[in-house]
Amino acid sequence: TFSIFTTEATKSPDYKAILTTDEWGLFNANVNDRDILRLGKTILSQTNVNNKAFGQLLYEHHQNLRDFKKTSTPKIDRMIEASLAAGALGAKINGSGGGGCMYAYAPNNPEVVAEAIEREGGKAYIITVDDGTRVVE
Repeated sequence: TFSIFTTEATKSPDYKAILTTDEWGLFNANVNDRDILRLGKTILSQTNVNNKAFGQLLYEHHQNLRDFKKTSTPKIDRMIEASLAAGALGAKINGSGGGGCMYAYAPNNPEVVAEAIEREGGKAYIITVDDGTRVVE
């Protein structure tokens, strides 16, 4: 009766007995990721985004990717930890995993965060939100 769309996280222990330890960790990570996505969507739908809460969700997702889905690398983890120590509110591996791309959510002092990433061997780019595609005459 399990559904990734409707089964509440509180029901997860009902499935523990039929899963190996690794499967159990992955199962919980997937349920947690679903809830992270839902909460993130709620946060981003608000007029005043709670940057700290949003950043925490990004890092929680990274922890699931790193610890249970094994998609991070030592270099990515060092860059993420350095970015958080430098003031980023969140950070995570990006892309299909196992590669060399991450991003940090640093609405304040992004230059300091970029420097921290570069000290760990990364190439940092500071990006901002734009209005999107438009016709310029």
